[in-house]
Order: sequence, then structure tokens, then C-alpha cells
Amino acid sequence: MVKSAESIRADAYSILDHSQRIAISVTATKDTTPAWMTLVEWLAIAAFSICAAWILTASGALGAVRAAVGWLPKRKVMDANLARQVLDSGSETGIREYIAARRMSDAEFNAAFVASGKSVDTATPTVPLLQPR
Repeated sequence: MVKSAESIRADAYSILDHSQRIAISVTATKDTTPAWMTLVEWLAIAAFSICAAWILTASGALGAVRAAVGWLPKRKVMDANLARQVLDSGSETGIREYIAARRMSDAEFNAAFVASGKSVDTATPTVPLLQPR
């Protein structure tokens, strides 16, 4: 079952024709990313960003960056100024004013202060009650 030279030549031309068509088709194809893969990429970027922000916040590094840049919360700056006045011997501001200001400005500090049992007026609730009219 030996093929004749003509059939071999015809097969070779057929193979060459098909390979040329494949080469032309390959150059015309576009590389597209499926929509679901784009969604997965964006979700991964969002998850990474949230994790990075959480790690920076939990470790305290974000506070260090904010302090280095000079972006300090106004409440913290006011608290630091009042603490500086308390430490100044020429100032009339005392430790009682400092504690009162801290209790008024920070609900968590007030709750911890009341819970410690060292509050002067422990009957004062930590959450202001509505006054009857």
C-alpha cells in the first residue's frame, strides 16, 4: 500500500494550506480575559487592601505613619495641650480639670474611669439621661 507521488504531494499541499490558514487565524485572535476572572482580580485586590489596612491599624503602624506625617486628630491635640498645661507649674489648670475634660471628650475613658471605682461621683451615669419636661 504505497501511495503514489501525486497523492503524497496532494497531502503535503493540503497540510501546507491548513498550516497557513492556522497561522493567519492565530494572528487574528484577540486575547480576552473572562468577566469572572476580572471580578476575581478586583475582589482579591479589595481583600488584600482590607487586610493590609487592618494589619496596619492593629499593629499601631498606621498611628505611627499618621504621627510622622503630622496628621493628628484634633481631639488628641487638644488633650495633649491640656495635659501640657497641667504639667506647667505656672498654669492654674489642675489634674481635676484634665480628668473632667478627658471624661467629657472620651466616652470609653469615662466608662473605664467609672468602672475603676475611683470616680468622685459614681452616681453619675456614663450615658446622659433625657430630662423630663
